[in-house]
Amino acid sequence: MATFHPAIRTNKEYNSVYVRISHNSNTEYIKTSMTVHKSSIRKGMISDHTILANCALKIKSYIDKINNTDITNWTVQELKKFLISDSVDISFSDFARKFINKMIISGRKKPAGNYTTALNSLESHYKKEISFSDITSKELRKWIESLSNTSRAKNMYPIIIKKLFDEGCLEYNDYDRNIFNISNQPFKAVKIPPAETPSKRSVDTEIIRKILDVKPVLPREELAHDVSKLVLYLVGINTIDLYFLEKKEFVNGKICYNRTKTEKERADKAYIEVKVPEVIFSTILSLGKSVLLVRVNCLYFVLLTCASH
Repeated sequence: MATFHPAIRTNKEYNSVYVRISHNSNTEYIKTSMTVHKSSIRKGMISDHTILANCALKIKSYIDKINNTDITNWTVQELKKFLISDSVDISFSDFARKFINKMIISGRKKPAGNYTTALNSLESHYKKEISFSDITSKELRKWIESLSNTSRAKNMYPIIIKKLFDEGCLEYNDYDRNIFNISNQPFKAVKIPPAETPSKRSVDTEIIRKILDVKPVLPREELAHDVSKLVLYLVGINTIDLYFLEKKEFVNGKICYNRTKTEKERADKAYIEVKVPEVIFSTILSLGKSVLLVRVNCLYFVLLTCASH
């Protein structure tokens, strides 16, 4: 059982006042904002009634804080940390930016951009940098309501903020010892709206035929047509993936690569295999006069090798 007493730690004319904590046969001190004159000290004990009354109020707040927590196995240092901690002092904005910076360092720049945008949106709603205790169910619902006219943000932004909040709880709380520096759980009373189902974006076969049958005239038209054919025949491959393809990624008539957009986010590193149809070889061979070669030279050599065999 923890005990608390007003105390001083020096013997000067003016002395800082502390609350002494005794717990599990050890002692720690919490410094207060009060100072006591040596004339109000008797045999090392504070005799000033005003200071003692103020200390009593502080001690009561400490006892109230630990009454609903099992501190039996805590060290006195852990107890002190718990008593002086307050979620209002923990900056959600600072924690979120540190978390986002780690994402950037690990190479996850695109999702880090989404996290930054979501954080900026929430801070814009609060009109300030945010502490963990600022994030309440009521304010979250207001913020989400302000995103109601968006198709994706109303779902993605709250999910991101919840992820950051949960990561902060893991960082600052000790669940094994029931130490909760972040005690609020605002998302328990918040329903995150679903993202809107995107409209059908498939293209009719007739349109695809028209694209393939186009007879380009100008060099830029040829470039656009070549890119379109590559994307269509390679099952919608992204141009950035075309750019980074290497000869070693062409295996047994297939392009075997990791999708750049989601490689850092998936356990399988977004591994994809795409069979290369023979009809595309002529397109690759015809690129000798095209500026496209500058951008997809790796793919050019991969398929040129295949076509020559």
